[in-house]
Amino acid sequence: MTAPDRISRAELALALRLAAQREALAASEDHIPLSEAERIALEVGVAPAELRAALRTFGNRRLSRQGVFGPDGVQTAQDTVRGAILGATAHHMLAQGQLEVPIAGGTIDRPGKGLWRLSDARGRAVLQVATRGDETRIAGALDRRSAKWGLLAAGTLVGAGAGSMVAGSVAVGMFGYSVGVLALAPVAALLGGAVLGGGVGRLAWVRVARRSRERLVAALERMRAVAETEFGGMRAPETGPERPEVRSGRS
Repeated sequence: MTAPDRISRAELALALRLAAQREALAASEDHIPLSEAERIALEVGVAPAELRAALRTFGNRRLSRQGVFGPDGVQTAQDTVRGAILGATAHHMLAQGQLEVPIAGGTIDRPGKGLWRLSDARGRAVLQVATRGDETRIAGALDRRSAKWGLLAAGTLVGAGAGSMVAGSVAVGMFGYSVGVLALAPVAALLGGAVLGGGVGRLAWVRVARRSRERLVAALERMRAVAETEFGGMRAPETGPERPEVRSGRS
C-alpha cells in the first residue's frame, strides 16, 4: 500500500496526463500571440520556422473540417509588431505582401492617421498596415466567396446531371417493377448524384481555400519581416489583443 505522502511512478504518470488534459480543455478557447508561442517554442528547443510549419498543418486540417459547405469564403490574418513605422516602411511592407497576394489595379491609400491600405477595386483582396503608439498591426483579407459558391453549385449541377443519366438507365433496367419503385428510383439517383457532386465541389473549394490561406500567410510573413528588420527584430508585446492567425469571415 502506498504511503499517504508518496505516490508510485504509474500514479504520477497518470496524474500528469490527466492534469495536462484538464489544462488543455480549460485553455481550448484561450488565444495567445504567435510571438508568445514562438518564445515558448524556443524555450523548449523548437525553431520558430518549425512551429509555423506545424501551425500551417493544423490550419489546413481545420479547413477540411469546417462546416457542411466547407471553409468560409473570407479568410483574414493579422499580426502585431512592436514599434511605430514611417510611410516609406509601410509602402515597402505592402509591396512585399503584394508579391504573395497580387492586387490588380490596387493603390495605396491612407484612410486615417498611421493607416496604410492596399486593396483592389472591389475590396476582395486587402493588405493593411496600421501604427499607433509603439505598436504596428499588419492584416490581410481575401474574399473568395464567389469561387466557393461557384464550385459548390457547379459540382452539384454536374452531379445532378450525372444522376439523371443514371436514373434513365436504372428506369430501363427496372422495367417491370411496380410503379412506386420506378418512380422512386430516378429521384434517388438524381439526389444521390447531386450530393456526390456537391461533395466533389466542396473538396475543390477546400483546396482553393487552402491555397488562398497559404498565400495570405506568406504575404503577412513578408510584411512582418520588413517590420522586424526596421525595428531590429523586436516583436509585439505578449499582451497584444489579437492573435496572429488566419481566421474565417463571412460565408
